Amino acid sequence: MTESEPSYEHDLAIDPDTLDEDWLAQPGLYMRYAQAHAQAIRERDQVWERLKVRRSQLIKEAKENGASNAVLQEAYYRDHQDHKDLKQGLIDTDYQVNILQGVVVAFAHRKQALENEVKLWLGQYYAGPKEPRELTGGKRIIDMKMAATSRESRKQRTALNEKPSAQTKAPKRRQRRQ
Repeated sequence: MTESEPSYEHDLAIDPDTLDEDWLAQPGLYMRYAQAHAQAIRERDQVWERLKVRRSQLIKEAKENGASNAVLQEAYYRDHQDHKDLKQGLIDTDYQVNILQGVVVAFAHRKQALENEVKLWLGQYYAGPKEPRELTGGKRIIDMKMAATSRESRKQRTALNEKPSAQTKAPKRRQRRQ
């Protein structure tokens, strides 16, 4: 993607007020980023091939300069600036491939989000409420019940842990003599 093209963050955004336009743009945007991803893969593969060719040339040079074993040959080509530059180019293009792959997946998720936004719109989710309502349910009811249970448990524990006062002491029973 070039700098003159809009960023993918902007292209991924969904505006609930223009769902029809977003739906119409979705296939074209997906295709544009899928092609950019394919182009990035092509560039990465080309850099990889250039790296392999240059590595072979450097190994050949190393052999001509007396590097008799694989360790010396590897040390020769890994330290060479051409190899380092091509390796960095491979890392950079691989990064681009990964970013664009994520963008393509994000556009597949965007399609699902658009579908769900349309369902919400059809269900008049975005229409204002006709009358005020209080929504209770789910986790809120469970939280309220847990809070009430906790208060009751706390009261019972407090009552059990209090020292009995003189008024609440039970009278001692007399033992019977026989």
